[in-house]
Amino acid sequence: MKILYDPQAFVHPYGGASRYYVEVIDYLKRKSDLEIELPLIYAQNSHLKEKGLHKPFIDKFFKIKYKYSLSFRALQLNQWYLKRKLKQGNFDIFHPTHYDPYFLPYLKGKPYIATVLDMIHELGLVKNTTQAALDEKRISMENATKIVAISQKTKEDLVRLLNIPEEKVVVIYLATDFQPTPKILTEKKYILFTGNRMNYKNFDRFIEAVAPIVTNQKDLYIRLTGVPLTAAEIQKIADLKLTEKVDLEVFVDEKRLMELYSNALCFVFPSLYEGFGIPIVEAFACECPTAISKASCFPEVAGDASLYFDPYSVEDMRHKIQQLVDNESLRKDLKAKGKVRSQYFSWANTARQHESLYQSLI
Repeated sequence: MKILYDPQAFVHPYGGASRYYVEVIDYLKRKSDLEIELPLIYAQNSHLKEKGLHKPFIDKFFKIKYKYSLSFRALQLNQWYLKRKLKQGNFDIFHPTHYDPYFLPYLKGKPYIATVLDMIHELGLVKNTTQAALDEKRISMENATKIVAISQKTKEDLVRLLNIPEEKVVVIYLATDFQPTPKILTEKKYILFTGNRMNYKNFDRFIEAVAPIVTNQKDLYIRLTGVPLTAAEIQKIADLKLTEKVDLEVFVDEKRLMELYSNALCFVFPSLYEGFGIPIVEAFACECPTAISKASCFPEVAGDASLYFDPYSVEDMRHKIQQLVDNESLRKDLKAKGKVRSQYFSWANTARQHESLYQSLI
């Protein structure tokens, strides 16, 4: 049986979506009897390169010729190549890696699996979402033979918002291969917040919640990762008198991210919504105690291994974070529970469930 993947998720250098597909493809190529093909002419995705799944031979040419439109040109060329593969018909099941349904005219009745990673756009949690993008995703889901949802909550939202039949959707969890790293003795004591700070990530409430905690404890800091601070964020941090208390590391790699989890006093994940919430299991795997939102799929993923707070209440968030900061026994208990919980989520298990799903369609 041959599974043909498309290249949509691999335009960008990093990303949770591309990590998921890379881990599944890599496992199935090594451990299953399935034949896997990912047609790519150009990709700058680091996850692909780490696994040796793409050995580009025209990178330098592309970076010079299309310096200012690299992602767009790569997407165009890869889609052209994928369409050729679809027209040849030498595959049994197709698995697109994003929501553009450009492939539909070329399938000729063959089954395809779609994956839905979240419903943030349908829920209005991302500004400037276009109707065209919403329509593309809806069409892709409606025409799919089966749909993979990465949590039960994502499945419920998909069924509710797009009227997809429940029996069409299979829940397969994501995972992490993070491991704890040795303690860095010179590291400051800090509360960790990782990733982007879009509206639904709830950064403003987070920074308000932790402000008095770190202000009242001279040796405690806030550590952020992600994109540079916006002017509004810099101003808010200054207004809270936290300028000297906030450290930002921009675009950290996975090795450094594991170090940050492993050395943090605690990790806080105040997001209002996620499809799965990989940072939670990353923190668990690195033995980092967590305080997270009691919202979305988070209780489903974290179980009893985290402290929960109301993400809309600055006071409740502050109270739970203060508990973690003050109570070493609680931190040790959550570290142990998180480590156990992280073992429920493995890329091998994720890939094996995909293998079973593919085999069920033939």
